[in-house]
Amino acid sequence: MAPKASIASLSLGRAWVNPLEGKLDQAAAHNFAGIELFYEDLEYLAKTIPGGPTRANLLHAATLTRAMCISCRLTSFCLQHFQFWLQLYMVLGTELIVVPSTFLTEGVTGDRIVLISDMREIADLAAQQQPLGYFY
Repeated sequence: MAPKASIASLSLGRAWVNPLEGKLDQAAAHNFAGIELFYEDLEYLAKTIPGGPTRANLLHAATLTRAMCISCRLTSFCLQHFQFWLQLYMVLGTELIVVPSTFLTEGVTGDRIVLISDMREIADLAAQQQPLGYFY
């Protein structure tokens, strides 16, 4: 995948203040080729769908997001956050998984054995999907 200029959706404002559609419009207006989608944006879009941020509505929000990206001629480069990420990646048409640093405090470990095991699991899961790369 050739490098392209992209911007993190979080850099364009928090989801509860700046709706995703406006962020995508701004990214396109400033000549970005892609968006690094923060999970919060997907979740807030799902909250606007009757029933709230259910699994089904999150997948529907991913479909809406992909359509908005296509309309703005943006590529969704990556999704930041791992909640049922593989399904979301498929719907979004994303080619890259980002294993980000975390802002969570529970369930975090510095144990290298656990980290290596997690990375192997990610690689195995990604190998079963459409062409999909990941980086840490």
